[in-house]
Amino acid sequence: MGLGSFRPVTDSFVLVWEHDPALDRERPTFEHDYEVACDTGNWDAITVPGQKPTLFHFRLIDTARLRRLFDIEAGPQVQSEIAFRMSLTKIEDWGADGAPKLDKKPDPECPKLGPLVSRETQVVLDGISLAMGRLAGELPLSLGTRVLNRSCGVRPLSEKG
Repeated sequence: MGLGSFRPVTDSFVLVWEHDPALDRERPTFEHDYEVACDTGNWDAITVPGQKPTLFHFRLIDTARLRRLFDIEAGPQVQSEIAFRMSLTKIEDWGADGAPKLDKKPDPECPKLGPLVSRETQVVLDGISLAMGRLAGELPLSLGTRVLNRSCGVRPLSEKG
């Protein structure tokens, strides 16, 4: 299957970071259940009762922009982080302080990719990762890798016939 060789049912989808405190990571089957939730978009089964995970809304990256992203001389980690910035459209249920502003503008370091979520927003997300004892950049890297896979044609369970 080549890049962009199928037509997805929808070009938008929602993911939750695997380290979101609203997820029940103590479940013996968490890893499997998290993968299923990523594929189906149903987060209820792994959410702690009474809590809401932060929902990250994305749009698939079109084939032309994907090709430009892969033309960048950078490793897969940087490409995943850029994919996150390319495709993020909304953050929902962020918490009391409200989600960071999603300013999208051209990045001088990757002008051919079009508007990206600003580096300032990424700094806020890095702060969340660090506050949870994770590595800076872990949130956009983790979700960006999933965005890349889906944009390249790895079909989620919810779209398999």
